[in-house]
Amino acid sequence: MTRLSDDGAVFVPHMDACFLAVDELERIVFTNAITSAWRPANPDPVAMTATISATGRRSPTRPTRSPSG
Repeated sequence: MTRLSDDGAVFVPHMDACFLAVDELERIVFTNAITSAWRPANPDPVAMTATISATGRRSPTRPTRSPSG
């Protein structure tokens, strides 16, 4: 685990979230709708699930946005 702080002070996690899928060199899916203990969360200001996908293009990652619903 790598821990970095913004100002050199003690590391404080920015969010309590879970990885839902990690496909090596392809994608990472995570959410803050559940905690790292796999329990329902009450995220502030909003619940979020995100997918980070890597593509075979010149850029190692290309952000995409998927509608939620």
